[in-house]
Amino acid sequence: MTSKNSILRLVINLDSSLDRLEWMKDAFEDLGLDFVRVPASSPETFGDIDDCVLMPNGLGVEWTAGEIGCFLSHRQCWKRAAVAEEDFTAIFEDDLHFAPGAKKLLRTAEWIPGGIELLRFETTLQKVMLSTTAKKVDEFNIHELRSKHWGTGGYLISRSGAIKLISRSHEIRWPVDIFMFDPVRVKNDLTSWQINPAICIQDSVLFSEAARFSPTIVRPGKVARRLEKPRGKAKFQSEISRPFRRFAEKLGRIVRRESQHVVPLKNQQNLASDKRRQTSLCPPHRKIAPCSQKD
Repeated sequence: MTSKNSILRLVINLDSSLDRLEWMKDAFEDLGLDFVRVPASSPETFGDIDDCVLMPNGLGVEWTAGEIGCFLSHRQCWKRAAVAEEDFTAIFEDDLHFAPGAKKLLRTAEWIPGGIELLRFETTLQKVMLSTTAKKVDEFNIHELRSKHWGTGGYLISRSGAIKLISRSHEIRWPVDIFMFDPVRVKNDLTSWQINPAICIQDSVLFSEAARFSPTIVRPGKVARRLEKPRGKAKFQSEISRPFRRFAEKLGRIVRRESQHVVPLKNQQNLASDKRRQTSLCPPHRKIAPCSQKD
């Protein structure tokens, strides 16, 4: 019988990605936890989209097969979370590194503060806007996420949160990470939260070009678009107004009680001692500057 305080753990994995599945099996074995594999959606299984409609991409670019498959895969996980015996479900993609100490947050739901429906476990090492106030859980801070934070590598969702995401995704208009974790573009009453420090990170984020696993999604919309630089009078006006814009942005953050940070990975330096990562395939870890937060 499932304990009410337990967490359902799901891992999304393509049938063809056996190496990734073995990687996650080893990772969870190290944590002393189990998980349920969810077959990832692929072009061959896109027929399962019968209860939702794919709309034009909100980024203004063509949908890629990877983006569609990623969204449908996570949606299948939300459906499981919505009917699970457990009140909370942790959902992971199959290329993660877990920080030492992740087990305490993945084993039981007893620590989860009230009002949490969607909580990011991962970091992508990008600057994000967080609320200056936080819910305190042991050595972790849980901040409201006030800006986009790419990626859906690892997160926690409640039963009620899963039901909301399912109902709002009958028409798919955005890539799944924007749909879930970009409160500026996608406004709704489902607040997304960020744990700090993070307890997991995707391989391609941690190691960049030297990653063990290549990203399965290449998004045209994430490619920086070159804008024509202002010249002459326009450039002069832009340079003059820059400090005033920065002051206004800073004042706005103070009023909204938010600040910009790079969310670090918890005990990142200790990953180097993990016997599974001491191989020629695994280069030295990127250094991540510590992030001070206000409680």
